[in-house]
Amino acid sequence: VAAAVDEARAGVIGGTPTIPLEGVRMGRLSMYSTSAKAERELGYRASPIEPAIADAVAWYRDNGY
Repeated sequence: VAAAVDEARAGVIGGTPTIPLEGVRMGRLSMYSTSAKAERELGYRASPIEPAIADAVAWYRDNGY
């Protein structure tokens, strides 16, 4: 409902909606993806997420974030 009202507001006074109705509709869909193509064509190999998160946190801390 909020998205519909926001779309109407944007239509009347101009500008872009803060809550796009199409985005709300897309959010209700189940969408899945796979890394199979990247594995097959680029040699990508998934790795555990924990070290990646630790690296990211360390980078942000080291850079003052």
